[in-house]
Amino acid sequence: MREAMQGRDQLPSIGNVLAEDCSEKGQKKQRAKKSVIGIEKEGKRAERMKNRAMMKAEQAQKKALKMAAAEAYRCKKPGECLKYIQVCLDQQLLTAEYGGEILVSLQSAEMQYNIQSNLVPCSIFWTREVQEHFVGEDMEVHVRSRKEEEEEILIVWHWEKVMRLIHAVDLTNHIQSLQLTLPGKKLTLVVYGVEQYFRYHNSSKRQEVRAKVGKLKTSKKTENFENTPRISRDKFDTALTELQLFADCSHRLVEKPHDLGTFIRQFSKAIAEVPFKLVKYFYWM
Repeated sequence: MREAMQGRDQLPSIGNVLAEDCSEKGQKKQRAKKSVIGIEKEGKRAERMKNRAMMKAEQAQKKALKMAAAEAYRCKKPGECLKYIQVCLDQQLLTAEYGGEILVSLQSAEMQYNIQSNLVPCSIFWTREVQEHFVGEDMEVHVRSRKEEEEEILIVWHWEKVMRLIHAVDLTNHIQSLQLTLPGKKLTLVVYGVEQYFRYHNSSKRQEVRAKVGKLKTSKKTENFENTPRISRDKFDTALTELQLFADCSHRLVEKPHDLGTFIRQFSKAIAEVPFKLVKYFYWM
């Protein structure tokens, strides 16, 4: 009996068991709660780090895009844009009396040029190195470039050729036939030295000079004047007006080698600055 009582004393009481169970469950709940809180904290911290990284990446991208835009704008600015334009000169231009002046004028502006055989003899066209600035995956500014032909073309003709075409009533037709071989191009005709032709025929001493042709040795230039069909100033101007109306071809009259070189340099500069002027135009619209 006494031993049985002692055995019962050694067994845990129901109250103690319940208390221990409650305590253990409470601890488990606390541990679970702490674990949940810890996971939530880790999640929030990871989210903050992710947001911070995204913001940093966005800032880097914005900075790179701004740099790309600034570099693209810089390449279009006057002076800088000349580095990306090449003047393509037909080789026949250099055999004329003004060939040297053309090269000197382009060199004075540090313009790039290439002497080649163009599709249209005595013509000039331009190519542009177009630079595209973009932001890569590394958030750095990169550049890729391509070459494009400009739509403008200059054709330089001596006055004698123009006068013969006008005399044959073929100037506009001839230009239109060239335009068919150059689709999408805008032609400008440069007529060289025509004023000396008109001065010769308008000279008060013309009859005297003609009377002495058989007696005096004439120059090659005088022979050219004499052998070229006689075209009046009015007929000449009318032919150029028709050229503008029916062939959409503008013209420029140039008298001296230096003037032609200057005109080609200025024309080249104007073409180089077109992208910059377009940016300014659309900015102010």
